[in-house]
This record gives sequence, C-alpha cells and structure tokens, in this order.
Amino acid sequence: QQSELSGLRDVLRSMGQWGAFQGVVKRTRDLLDRQTQIRLQTAELGKSTLGKPVESMESEELAALRDNQRKQEQLLDDVTEHLARLEQLRQSLAEKDPTAAEAIDAAMRSARADDLVRHVREAATAIAANRAGAAETEQRAASQALQKMLGALHERENRELAQLRKKLDDAARQVDELIEEQNVVLAQTRTSGSPTESELEAMSGEQRTLSRNAKFLGDELIDADSTADAGRIVRQSSTPMTKAENELLAGDLESAVVSEQEAVKLLTDAREALLAAGQQAAEEMLRRTLAEVQQDLQAILAAQQAINNMMVQLRDAMKAAGRLSRTQTREAARLTKEQLDARALVSDLLPDMEQ
Repeated sequence: QQSELSGLRDVLRSMGQWGAFQGVVKRTRDLLDRQTQIRLQTAELGKSTLGKPVESMESEELAALRDNQRKQEQLLDDVTEHLARLEQLRQSLAEKDPTAAEAIDAAMRSARADDLVRHVREAATAIAANRAGAAETEQRAASQALQKMLGALHERENRELAQLRKKLDDAARQVDELIEEQNVVLAQTRTSGSPTESELEAMSGEQRTLSRNAKFLGDELIDADSTADAGRIVRQSSTPMTKAENELLAGDLESAVVSEQEAVKLLTDAREALLAAGQQAAEEMLRRTLAEVQQDLQAILAAQQAINNMMVQLRDAMKAAGRLSRTQTREAARLTKEQLDARALVSDLLPDMEQ
C-alpha cells in the first residue's frame, strides 16, 4: 500500500501552485473584459462619428474619442506587461509545476500566433484616426486572441481537476482497503474464542501493520488542503488501532473489538469525505465547462450585436444619401466577412454544447 501512495504527495502538493496560476487566469480574464468594454465604447462612439474627419469633430466627440484611445493604449501597455510576466512565471514554474509552465507556454504561443499585441496596437491607431470599423475589427481579433489564451490556461485547470479527482478516488479506494483489512481483523477478534499467546501476537501484529498504514496514508492526505480533513480522520483512526493492538496482546478481546469498531467508523467517515471531495471536483469541472460555453456565447452575441449596429448605420446612410460611399462600401464588405466568422464560431461551439 505504501508503494501505491508514493506519488500522491507530489500530486497533492502541486495543488498549492494554483495560487500563482489562478492569478494568471484572473488577469487574462480581466484584460479580455476590458477589451470587450473598450470595443463596446468604440462601437457606441462610431454611431455618431462614422466617417467624420478628426479635425471636424465636435469638442465632446473628440474628447470621447481620445478617452477611448487612451483606454486602448493603456490596454496595450497592460497586455505587453502581462505577457512579460507570463514568461517570468513560466520560467519560475518550470521545475516546481511543469504542468502550469506548459499551460502558460501554450497561452503565450497562442498569443504570438494570433498577433495579440499587434491587434491591440492597431486598434489604438485606428481609434486615433476615428476609423471605428477598423478599430472594432482589431479589437475583436484581440478579444479572440485573449479568449484562446484563456482556453489554453483552462485546459491545464481541467487536467489538474481530472487528476485531482482520480487521486481522490484512488485515496478513497485505499481507505476502502484499510476498512476491509480492519474488518477482517475485527471478525477474527470476535470469533477467536480463546486464542493462544502466539495467535494473539499474530492478530496484534496485523493490527500494528494496519495502524502504521493508516498513519502513512493520513500523513499523505494531510499534505493538501483538498484532502486534509479526510487525512486527519485517517490519521486519527490509528489511535484506536494502536489501542486494539495492545488490548490483543493483553488478551482483552472485548475491549479490542470496541477499539476496532471505532477504527472502522473513523475510516468510513474518511472515505465519505474523500468521495464528497471527488464529487466536488467533478462538479467544478462541469461548472467550468459551462462557464467556458457561456463566455463563448457572450462573445458571439457581442460580435453579432456589433454587426447589427453597423448594418443599421449603413442602412440609414443608404437611405439618407441614396448610395454608400467608398468607405461605407468597404465597411459593408467587412461586415459580411465578420458575419461569416460569427457563423463559424457558432459551428465550432455546437460540439461542446452537445456533449
């Protein structure tokens, strides 16, 4: 049994690295939320300033444009800083938590492949020139890049949760084995009648081994917050086991039965705690999957709303002038492409929703 537990401590202790990693996830999510808010502000501003040269804008419009530009430029600085910190964290976790380091590396590769920094930068440049349509295109591309980064980071979390659930189930199985072995000793104690001294020594030895195994397993489980409560109960079960060991040596079978029953009760409580923790891990995996689907749906909805808003503006411009300008024609072509992209996002999401 000790050999089965040899890898448990490292896995459970790795959960302690989640603090820094969760900070990365939260920061990336915050950047995505900010980009979404800035893009909404850009779209709202574009309703009244579409096609206007910057030099002909009203003072209030210009102030709103510069505020939008400032926020996008600040986001650029923060994204750049975030990526630099990710590289530092990746290096620091390379040995302590290779799984986290790999997830961060995957997120960084995704950001580079999707040109995250360029999209954020070009969005700021487009806002400065009051090219709302171009700015929104870059902002949506930046949001998609950040969303993919989150996907890479969440993949690590999901793997860790799946691994934790398996380890909790394994620990519960190991406690089950202790319960079974303790019940065997308990049955022997109850039915032994008048055992000889050598028989009592053998029964006491078996009880001693169980007590040692309970202490070892309990210490392993105590090492991680997620299993500490169950670990303390398993560790506690070694006390009546040791008491039963001494009572068997003394030939006090009646007292040994009581002590062994107490040990079984404690081990049963520990097993239930581990099973409950495993169920919580499974529920957390489901919750995160649903949260990711919700985020994807929100992104699709936001993209569709932006497309709809721009289509309304182009329709109104068409009614007013009888035709579209060259800039507006290009905008219509861009919206057509974005509508196709939104449809593709829905197609990509459907398999996840069907699972």
